Amino acid sequence: MVPETGGELHFLQIGGTGEDADETDIFVDGNLPKGVDQLSEGSRHTSNPSSPGITGVDLLVDQPFTAEVLTSLVELTRFETLTPRFSATVPPCWVEVQQEQQQRRHPQHLHQQHHGDAAQHTRTWKLQSDSTSWEEHVFELVLPKACMVGHVDFKFVLNSNITSIPQIQVTLLKNKAPGLGKVNESAVDKQILFPLSPASHVEVERNGRTDLADLSEDMDVDESQEGPRLCQFLEEHKEDILCGPVWLASGLDLSGHAGMLTLTSPKLIKGMAGGKYRSFLVHIRSTNEKANEENSNGSGVRPVMRMQALKPQNSKSHSLASLLAKVTAGKEKPSTSKTSESGNSSKKPDNLRGCDLLQEVSVTIRRFKKTCIPKERVQRCAMLQFSEFHERLLNTLCKISDDGPVTEHAQSLVLDILCWLAGVHANGLCSFRDGKESLHTQTKKRLSSIVRVCFFEAGRSIAHKCARFLALCISNGKTDPSQLGFGGALLKALLDNLPYLPAAATGGSVFWYFVLLNYVKEEDLAGCSTVCASLLTAVSKQLQDRLTPLEALLQTRQLVVFLLGVASLQLFVQSNWTGPPVQIEPQDILPASVIGNFGEPQSLRATLLNSLVLDGESIYSLVSNPILLVLAKSILVSCRRKLHLLQMLPWWTMRCVHIQQQLLAERSPQLFIIIQGCIDEVLTNKAFFNSGDCRNLAIQFHLECGYALLYYYEYQKAKENFDRAQKMAKLSTTMTGALGKRTRFQEDYLAQLILDVQQEDGALHQTDLMLTPTPLENLPKNLELSDDTLLNSIKLADPKEQNVPDLCAEELAVILAIW
Repeated sequence: MVPETGGELHFLQIGGTGEDADETDIFVDGNLPKGVDQLSEGSRHTSNPSSPGITGVDLLVDQPFTAEVLTSLVELTRFETLTPRFSATVPPCWVEVQQEQQQRRHPQHLHQQHHGDAAQHTRTWKLQSDSTSWEEHVFELVLPKACMVGHVDFKFVLNSNITSIPQIQVTLLKNKAPGLGKVNESAVDKQILFPLSPASHVEVERNGRTDLADLSEDMDVDESQEGPRLCQFLEEHKEDILCGPVWLASGLDLSGHAGMLTLTSPKLIKGMAGGKYRSFLVHIRSTNEKANEENSNGSGVRPVMRMQALKPQNSKSHSLASLLAKVTAGKEKPSTSKTSESGNSSKKPDNLRGCDLLQEVSVTIRRFKKTCIPKERVQRCAMLQFSEFHERLLNTLCKISDDGPVTEHAQSLVLDILCWLAGVHANGLCSFRDGKESLHTQTKKRLSSIVRVCFFEAGRSIAHKCARFLALCISNGKTDPSQLGFGGALLKALLDNLPYLPAAATGGSVFWYFVLLNYVKEEDLAGCSTVCASLLTAVSKQLQDRLTPLEALLQTRQLVVFLLGVASLQLFVQSNWTGPPVQIEPQDILPASVIGNFGEPQSLRATLLNSLVLDGESIYSLVSNPILLVLAKSILVSCRRKLHLLQMLPWWTMRCVHIQQQLLAERSPQLFIIIQGCIDEVLTNKAFFNSGDCRNLAIQFHLECGYALLYYYEYQKAKENFDRAQKMAKLSTTMTGALGKRTRFQEDYLAQLILDVQQEDGALHQTDLMLTPTPLENLPKNLELSDDTLLNSIKLADPKEQNVPDLCAEELAVILAIW
């Protein structure tokens, strides 16, 4: 700050621009500082004096992979949507669409509450094409405050009349000078000079030295040069590129007319000074349109090129200032927008070319969540840079670790980190020290072990995450020519492990195995078909050898007998508990020779009731249709050892015994022993309880076990079963209070006791295995109280306080059990 005699204060900047001053303290896009190099080798030096960004920081990448460390590493990869919304400066041919209009056109957006209200974080523009809108566009995005940005989501919608993939590239750049194209307070007729205008040569600071900016208008790029070809604008701002150029076609969804690009890279994660950004540029450009114009033969129709047909181009480019100057011109001449709008309405869809094929774009910025971990930026850059860290992650995933046995939870956390690393490297690879291998290369060497461990030894969630990670690695291989062949190597690893398929842990993991196999089968379709056919032939032969005709007959007979016992037990319960009554006589079941041994029906009924007496305890004399319970007991209890092929038989045995116990006057120790044995036998079936498709049946089993044990005063064991059922149902219940009225003449709201029920993530959904709701006509009628004083139900001051979610039968049964 320098004072002047005229009463003015001038603030002068000391040093460089700020973002370049921080280039050496983070180990990305360059050689590592000496202090950081020592850290990566395991020594616990604090840092190098030239690297102030890592002073006194214990890097998580060097610590043993305990559950706490892995959880902290995963927390560093979490994102949240940037709110409040950023401001944007776009060319005048783009008209902003309010998010309320988006929600009216696409009501499903209203249900995506996990990202918050779109009006608070997303901006959408619709293109009104004109004579110059087909070629190139630059959006300037200014954040409300500097923050650590994780990625930028670029959603787009293409014109519905296109017939092939448009050749459009999207690039994310950092904007060192926000507000380009804006004028200061000066004379109206004073000429406006933009910092990067081609009319004047501007000195630009690059890497600590001053060069003269070359603003040539020629766009020709030598094909012999290695690396991707850049247009003139991107070539001039090559150092500012954070991500891209990315082909728009790489983000298309299955509809072929819409999609999303996730713009991120290690350079973006590194950030500017302090690891934060304040302003970005999104560059959208159509490629090789001039060649299309020459090949149109005067027909006026612009063919849309495919990505494989990319050719060198000769077309006029624009500098950053000239592109942003269109924005200022558009603000000064609003009538231009109307003219272009009317011109667009008269423009035929067949004549669209280049960027005119874009119909609508949306931009959302996602930043890193704040954590309590010190030096978050340094920790993330270490995760991206350290090759030894990547190697330890992959070894842990393959259950090769020096830190003790690897749990499935640790594998899940490791896969979360690997998916983030692969996603960041998708559009920009991180530089490593000499002799160090990238994550892509290390993964390629361990594909066989990864496939075996994640798809055949682990569960469905691990297989799902692993499939996503490997799919990201395939995408990385397509963008980096030096990493080609990952798809072929993955196909070989999948086929080599195919013999382990019959021993897979879960069916869900097998599903994701074949999803991944279907994704890469085109690498060697003939070889893939041969191996799969061989496996099917071997499995078919084994099944044919095992399933002899006598075994098939035995299985059928056991199933028929079992179903007879189940049907008898269900009819007995219907006759005596649920209704409606069942009209059945003993002669309908028993043969005539047996009926003839009893002269009177009462003697037959007395015999049936005496067969149900146990431990000297009398049975309820008014029971209806005892023949059904006797038949069910003979099959499900007496013959249960002979029905050894049925896995759920012990469950039905427990049900039959529990029904018989409720008919006795006192509790029978013999029946209690049978119930305990059945419970233990069902609990040994791990596949049943680990299967996500049978979760509702597992809840029913624990509820029935709880009630059966509660009948024998086993309160602790019953509570354990009820708690397991609640945990499987993922319900949380709390007894709380709310203001309300109970009487018609009550004036003040008083505290009323209510039950608050909340569903957690992964709640039950309707499946074929769930109980069918009882028709309303079969349910008891709800008779209102109609009292002169009491209300029919409590009237709450705020009805939203008792917002009960839509619960299925199993969830309602869980609530009744625990309360």
